[in-house]
Amino acid sequence: MSKPKLEELKLFRNYAWDYFALHANQRTTLFRYFIVFVSLYMTGIALMIRGFACSGISSEIFVIVASIAFIVVTYIFWRLDKRNIQLIGFAKSSLIEVENKLNDKDPKNDLVFQMQAKTPAEMKHSKCYEKIFVAAPLLGLIFIIWAAISLYLGKDDCSMKHITIHSVPTEQPSPVCGKQN
Repeated sequence: MSKPKLEELKLFRNYAWDYFALHANQRTTLFRYFIVFVSLYMTGIALMIRGFACSGISSEIFVIVASIAFIVVTYIFWRLDKRNIQLIGFAKSSLIEVENKLNDKDPKNDLVFQMQAKTPAEMKHSKCYEKIFVAAPLLGLIFIIWAAISLYLGKDDCSMKHITIHSVPTEQPSPVCGKQN
């Protein structure tokens, strides 16, 4: 089998790079959607707890259902992220191979992916993403436990009474003559 020509290697590098860029961008976009999802979940939980606290409706059931859905969707995001890591890995190994072959032909070529492979594990995005994908379901679990305990204890009082919203006092009409004070 003949050695690949320089033009063929560059063509293959461009193809592998495009494949890498597609899946790396997909992973970043997926994580951005996950951050929005977590923000919406936290806002929803806060609104459920605050909104139902004094209305007589048990917010705990809604919190439990929302938290279970949150954990399931977090798991789906995590699995999609793992698949993107795998696809990115395929592209990285191809790019490293092309870098080696290009470096044989021209030693001045940068070996970006080989240098990046030597990066310490704690400095990679994957480690940060993993920690977030572990912390998020734990947050959902904490809310489930809180809601289950609240249901078990059966508190009828408004647990959020201590939270007040202060407004600027307005002038009230005098009860005697209806004039402003």
